[in-house]
Amino acid sequence: MGIKIKALPHCIVFPYSPPLGRYNLNFYEAQKACLAQDAIIASFDQLFNAWKSGRFYYLIHPTKLTYDEAVQACLNDDAQIAKVGQIFAAWKFLGYDRCDAGWLADGSVRYPISKPRKRCSPNEAAVRFVGFPDKKDKLYGVYCFRSYE
Repeated sequence: MGIKIKALPHCIVFPYSPPLGRYNLNFYEAQKACLAQDAIIASFDQLFNAWKSGRFYYLIHPTKLTYDEAVQACLNDDAQIAKVGQIFAAWKFLGYDRCDAGWLADGSVRYPISKPRKRCSPNEAAVRFVGFPDKKDKLYGVYCFRSYE
């Protein structure tokens, strides 16, 4: 008897690197890390269909924000603070490019670069990882995600 998994129609597939670093999780730990991101380990069909989505954006705001201010700014814009998978999906599948570091839901700060250039990512297209700064730092913008459902 096989296991039947119902595929969700609106999935975002992304690589996730926890604070411990990449490639340090066994399968059980990977499942747990996914659950902490409101996610599951992706199936082949989910990977194949992942390129179809994206409602991700950098919120233009007059000042830099703390993490709590970033969460509230997205809510005030009828959105949610974006998750790691949403920045990867927008970068990889939509070519999203923004040289502005912004908060994400897991408390990390990242920015997506599709067109490498000086001061952003001079050598490669990538989602650049700034780190997990103190959430009280007012040094960053925010990436938001709006659901139209």
